[in-house]
Amino acid sequence: MDKLLDLVSSLKSITSLYIWDSKLKEDPMEALQSLSNLKLLSLYNAYDRKNLTCNAEGFQELRKLSVLSLAELEKWEIESGAMPGLRQLFAGYRPNLTEPPEGLRNMDSVLVVQVAEMPEAFVSKVRTYGIQKFNVQIISKHQRA
Repeated sequence: MDKLLDLVSSLKSITSLYIWDSKLKEDPMEALQSLSNLKLLSLYNAYDRKNLTCNAEGFQELRKLSVLSLAELEKWEIESGAMPGLRQLFAGYRPNLTEPPEGLRNMDSVLVVQVAEMPEAFVSKVRTYGIQKFNVQIISKHQRA
């Protein structure tokens, strides 16, 4: 499955990518961040490790990012300069991730952050980061149905 990342990262014209239920062993952000036309990235149960990193200068055209059900994830890093055009972030269903990426605090382009079934410490920090910057939407179990 990790060979898939090599193939996908060579598809420079791709604009939307959904990686679901693949449980990759390599950080997908490393391979995907150079896709120059990527506008939407959705990761659902796609990665099976503790750390996820969005490097500086990565994902220059990304507008929407969903990072969901990465059960092992404990640390998510967004370096300064990454995803400068991101408008919407959806994070959810990651019980071990207690803090949002620090880099989220400095992302001026983000308009909406949606959070679903995350630890209260994560939700609280996202709300703090979002004050006067972006709209924070908490999605409950009842809203998903």
